Amino acid sequence: MSALLTVDLRIPHRRRGQGVGVAPIASGILNRRRRARANAVPRSSLDPKRGEGAAARLGTRAIAADQGMRRAGVLDWQHIARSHRRNTSVMSLPHSFKRITLHLARDRQHPEGSSRHGYDIVAPLGADGRIDPQAWRERRDACRVRRFWAGEKDEIGHLVHRAGGVGGHTWVIDYDPERSDDDEATYRLGDHVLQVGEYVSIAHEDEMHTFRVISVVNAA
Repeated sequence: MSALLTVDLRIPHRRRGQGVGVAPIASGILNRRRRARANAVPRSSLDPKRGEGAAARLGTRAIAADQGMRRAGVLDWQHIARSHRRNTSVMSLPHSFKRITLHLARDRQHPEGSSRHGYDIVAPLGADGRIDPQAWRERRDACRVRRFWAGEKDEIGHLVHRAGGVGGHTWVIDYDPERSDDDEATYRLGDHVLQVGEYVSIAHEDEMHTFRVISVVNAA
């Protein structure tokens, strides 16, 4: 009678003081596989014929997160918009404030005049079309001037009302409040009716230039 050979197929477990057994290793592998399957995207969601519903369910969290971000963004922009409206209401100008554009009139260098040389002036005009000194005093910071000259960088200054000159007062373009040597004097600007077609004179670097009023529009 032949002897029967038996083999013990039981997987030994680790005992105290022994090395790592087979069962813990296999268990760790299985756990990692389970986690991978849990995190994996189901194939049905990748197959347009099978998984539109599954894909929609998978995208629910992402959509909810995106909507949350959008809501947060809307609130942020609403806050910015409210702040802008408040600032605009503070900085808005009365209807009398106009933006007056001047272009260089004819001279020796420019026999046809030039639209590339001139000024943009923000100033309050009275009913007669002349600069209103009282309105200027109330909002003098808003009375800005931009000098544009071909080939040169734009200069930004303020229209300033000072004592002196013809009639006891004069309007000056002040580019730097710390300096006076860069100021540009005007010739009786306060006496001119600032409407389209009229002419005014402004001195730049001690040379007087004549400019034509091209447009007068609301500054606000």
